[in-house]
Amino acid sequence: TIMKKQYASVKSEFQGIRRKLDMLRNELTYLIEKDAQSFDAVMLASKKPKYSEHEIKVRNAAIEEATKIAASVPVEVMEKTIEVMELLPDVAEKGNVNSVSDAGVANLVAKSALEGAALNVRINLGGIKDKNFVDDLRKRLTNLLNQGTELYEKTKSIVESKL
Repeated sequence: TIMKKQYASVKSEFQGIRRKLDMLRNELTYLIEKDAQSFDAVMLASKKPKYSEHEIKVRNAAIEEATKIAASVPVEVMEKTIEVMELLPDVAEKGNVNSVSDAGVANLVAKSALEGAALNVRINLGGIKDKNFVDDLRKRLTNLLNQGTELYEKTKSIVESKL
């Protein structure tokens, strides 16, 4: 789109979108590594000794804290995915008509990423005893999923109208 003459009116906007998407790709790549590290931290905490009452308390606290982080990282993935999804309606609407299916595929991939991250949050919430933390994260999860569904449907509608 950026290089084609007939899209000169959106060239600057699409250059900005491209920069934003590059930044988001880097942030999401970082979060993938952070997610793996948070899982490793949970596994490490679960290997702590549990022979005395004190060791059990220390181990349980370490598991709780590591699991909170492991549940929070996928929420960050969801937030970044929403940022990607916010860009897709403009890409589908104003981009190269011959590439509108690419916007549709990106929309599907983003929706899958959002839902996959939500599953990772939910699996970790089951192991957290801090009810306030769990309730807060569940609310964020629900809000992000609702927002993602709206964005997904918006982009899907635009894509389908151009096919």
